[in-house]
Amino acid sequence: MVTGLPGALTAAWSFLNLIGKPPIRTRLKVKWMLKTALIEMYRFGQHRGDISQVSLHVWIIPRFWRLFPAKVRRRSKVESRIPEILRARLVRLASYRLEHKEHSNVARFRMGKGLVGRCTASNKDSEVHVVRLYKQEFKEAVKDDHAWHEAPPRITQGLGRELAEELAGKYSQAAAVVIQRKGAPVGCVTLELPPRCSVNFPEDEAGLLQDPRIEILRKTAKLVEREFAL
Repeated sequence: MVTGLPGALTAAWSFLNLIGKPPIRTRLKVKWMLKTALIEMYRFGQHRGDISQVSLHVWIIPRFWRLFPAKVRRRSKVESRIPEILRARLVRLASYRLEHKEHSNVARFRMGKGLVGRCTASNKDSEVHVVRLYKQEFKEAVKDDHAWHEAPPRITQGLGRELAEELAGKYSQAAAVVIQRKGAPVGCVTLELPPRCSVNFPEDEAGLLQDPRIEILRKTAKLVEREFAL
């Protein structure tokens, strides 16, 4: 039962986030694109490790949020002043991994929060955003609330400690590329590598951009941009 103004705002905003959700046909097409990308990665040996647990995801901003002026959506400083309860919640449109397993709804990303929210809010199609949850600096920060509070944004990604700890149990690292439409952010595509992955993403920018897995990630984002009016 919803009580009080905060509860009413939460309920209303959750309802708005569902408005204009793409039809099932669009979601199935996007999922097929993710499947094709992972099969390509497997066939050409572009992930030198167990690819069965590697997964691709497409996240989108609900359509009603895109009615806001583009300059509001593009400027992270403006976004950061909007109370979190009123920020757009990105929804997972589709996901795929070769070894079928249902994805939990643990991820609660809003604009500017987490890898998905920060990548979408930055709206820079030339950038690849990466989080590395296997790094010692992350493990040290997530141990207690004080260490997490003192850790820099590149480690916390603006998330709460409990959620970050939960995500670290699901993947060791992830990369994200924004999806745009007419210069405005629509969402992003993420590539997640499983815990204890033996082949990490390169840490230098040049190596990262040349990584064949990242090339597939970026190509998939462009295909989604061109083929679907999300």
